Amino acid sequence: MIAITRSTGAGRSRAGQPGSRRARTALIIGAFAVLLGILAYGIYGLASPGRQTYAGSHPATWLPKQQLYQPVERTLVGTYSDPVITVAGGDVRVKTPRFSALVVVNGPLVPGEGYSYQPQFVVATWTVHIWDVNGDISLSAADFDSIDHVGTEFHLLPPQGTTMPRSVSTGQQVTFQLRGVVPIGEDLLRWAPNGNNIVAKWDNQVEND
Repeated sequence: MIAITRSTGAGRSRAGQPGSRRARTALIIGAFAVLLGILAYGIYGLASPGRQTYAGSHPATWLPKQQLYQPVERTLVGTYSDPVITVAGGDVRVKTPRFSALVVVNGPLVPGEGYSYQPQFVVATWTVHIWDVNGDISLSAADFDSIDHVGTEFHLLPPQGTTMPRSVSTGQQVTFQLRGVVPIGEDLLRWAPNGNNIVAKWDNQVEND
């Protein structure tokens, strides 16, 4: 006679299967409920007028300070006691006891740009523009000069066939050119309205390559 007995391990395995499925189902339902809760909170935060978000709040509450407080570019001021230096193309507010004006120097324009050789000296032409004048300014080519990197001064004159205004007054503006034979290299164009004291210098590069 053969005795047949039920395996206790098999019974536990079969008995545990429905429970495992119920546990997995419960976990899935719970995770789904959590996701729904997060989604509902986010929608409420966007729709609620009483809640501040990055899109609706003041930038000062979330932008870095270096992006909020950018320095405003200002015009340099040149005086007899404190002359200013800038690059060619830079505006300068010149202030003297007799006048105030905005001045810019552009250039130099050098003929023969693109040559395969570099001469020691070239003919260079600068353009001067003066505007927003308050007062009376006497103008003379002798009040402008060019100075190279070793301090040698070079005189400038209006190009042949052109004239230079002798003065400019309140409400007027003038544009004129100055030309000189100068060495290749770094250069400063300077202006001394009274013939002696410089108020502004424009740094530039004389080259023809």
